[in-house]
Amino acid sequence: MRTPEAEFRTKRCNTFVSTTTAWLPQGSWEALVHEGRPHIPGEDVVLAFDGSFSNDSTALIAWYLGGEKPHCSVVGLWEKPDNAEQGWFVPVAEVEAAIIATARNNRITVREIVFDPARWNRTFMVLDEEGLPVVAYPNSAERMVPATQKFYEAVVNESFTHDGNEGLARHIANCVTKQSSRGVMVAKASARRKVDAAVASIFGYDRATQPPPPKPPVAQFFSIQV
Repeated sequence: MRTPEAEFRTKRCNTFVSTTTAWLPQGSWEALVHEGRPHIPGEDVVLAFDGSFSNDSTALIAWYLGGEKPHCSVVGLWEKPDNAEQGWFVPVAEVEAAIIATARNNRITVREIVFDPARWNRTFMVLDEEGLPVVAYPNSAERMVPATQKFYEAVVNESFTHDGNEGLARHIANCVTKQSSRGVMVAKASARRKVDAAVASIFGYDRATQPPPPKPPVAQFFSIQV
């Protein structure tokens, strides 16, 4: 398995690495841009979102799975404005409406909507009541460590493409690595540097690259000879 550049330089080369050093190798994210990817009617999509309610940001990411490679696109990114008053909150109803509208788009087939329900329990129930395919993905080290490694390897091996969204690029660039009890995860260097779009992309890619669920068997009817 490949080792993140900053970790390799620190441990193997005995080189000091600033905590603001980018998590991904320089230029690797930009190499994956595919802005004009054509729409594929009816293709499978995995939606992933991550965020919080106040003084932070929330991101909704779509992974399109009908092409040669998975394709990552930003559906929505809600960030606290620089001039926001104290007590600013993420517009939860707006986020939910965006998720439902995307899931109801008849040009795609949403395989699942994945997120950590810990801070979004109300939303989980709303989407479930709408009959949408919600999947809980607790952002624990047990899940995020292998998901982070998988995403890193996919970037350096150019295993997917993305839409070049500036907000996602900024959140990716804000990521630094931290050591957990189970291995390396991404984190933000400071409270001002948001990473929610990056985190959603990471666990969204993990789910998007899982084998699709088996299709239910088609009911067969037989005539009875009397």
